[in-house]
Amino acid sequence: MASSCKYPGCRVPVEDGSEFCIFHDRGSKDLEKFQQALNDQINEVGPEEDRNGRCFFIGYVFPTGIVAGSRGWSQEPLIELPAKMEEGAWFDDATIKGNAWFDGATIEMDAAFDRATIKGNASFDGATIKGNARFGGATIEGNASFSYAKIEMEAWFIGATIKGNAVFGGATIKGNARFGGATIKGGAWFNDATIEGDAWFTGATIKGVAKFDGAECMNLYHGKNKPRIRGWGNGRCGIALATPQAAVSYWRFAQGVFGRTGEREKADVAFYFERLNRWRVQRHDKADDDESRMRKFWTNWVIRPGYWILFLLDLVFVRWTTAYGASVARLFFTWFVVIAGFGVTFSMLPRLIERAGESVWTLRNWIIGIHYSVTTFATLGLGHIGPGTSRLGMVLTSIEAILGAVFIALAVLVIGRRFMRQG
Repeated sequence: MASSCKYPGCRVPVEDGSEFCIFHDRGSKDLEKFQQALNDQINEVGPEEDRNGRCFFIGYVFPTGIVAGSRGWSQEPLIELPAKMEEGAWFDDATIKGNAWFDGATIEMDAAFDRATIKGNASFDGATIKGNARFGGATIEGNASFSYAKIEMEAWFIGATIKGNAVFGGATIKGNARFGGATIKGGAWFNDATIEGDAWFTGATIKGVAKFDGAECMNLYHGKNKPRIRGWGNGRCGIALATPQAAVSYWRFAQGVFGRTGEREKADVAFYFERLNRWRVQRHDKADDDESRMRKFWTNWVIRPGYWILFLLDLVFVRWTTAYGASVARLFFTWFVVIAGFGVTFSMLPRLIERAGESVWTLRNWIIGIHYSVTTFATLGLGHIGPGTSRLGMVLTSIEAILGAVFIALAVLVIGRRFMRQG
């Protein structure tokens, strides 16, 4: 009897001139011979000690694409697999040198593709996977499509790389969906997807457009204490979204999940990230308009300043000061900066508050300057100190008073909103 394949766990005899069987040999293969050998395995033909389990394809090197169910639009020669796999489908460490079509297929147990490489598309549209869908560490060089698929346990894409689009529109995942550390180089489509368990996107990267309209999940995770205002980029978000359009859709979805689960702090942060990216979307759209409609110069000359005025007002009075209501600490830090800035100015230039000739470097002078800044910011108007006839002093006093009124009003709104949420 010929010796068995050197691949761990494989019982198939080796090919002539090779240490591996027809399934694990990485060289060129006769497609018809490969299909016949696979049929013998699936139909349990031949001695049991010389063949692997019916749906055991771990480490196999498929010379072309595979099909189990509908072949979609593909016209390539495909390796035929059963449309119904009662013992699951085990493709861990396998290499598929074409498309993998499982449209409408039924896999009674797990669909396991951990560390597998699929050179084309992986399509599971309308498929039913009654166990887990595992693609941990897998590489899919085309699209991964699970539109309207049903996964009755968990979907694992931890550390996976999808070089095309990831399509889960209308899919149902009855367990958790884990995308931790996954990289999706195309778009991510989760429209109307239902995840009955938790969705994990810790350290995930989506480089194209993302759509999460109508998506649902039980809980949403980005890593410990994420998302948060402090930090920068993926370090505070827990997920990297390359395009502002993708970020708007994702963070709108996150708001709904965090709000429903009572994580109001995270819901506020998600709203903050959505607003940031909405401005970026508008800025990009206007830039595109300017590029494509150069002849409408005067229209853009009117529109652009309007946009930038609104942007700057939003930036100064809402984003920097309160993070769109998500950060009380940032608001009070803004108070400190404004009071200190004007206080230093009034102390360095005593003539601005009717104290010309006063020595600058005295404790009394600095106490008076800071005191005047505090009372002006708080709009108290005590009257014992004032700008007098100094026009610059009048202007600065008016500006600080207006800023104080605005920032105090913002404090009332933000703090009151927090108390209402907790109640």
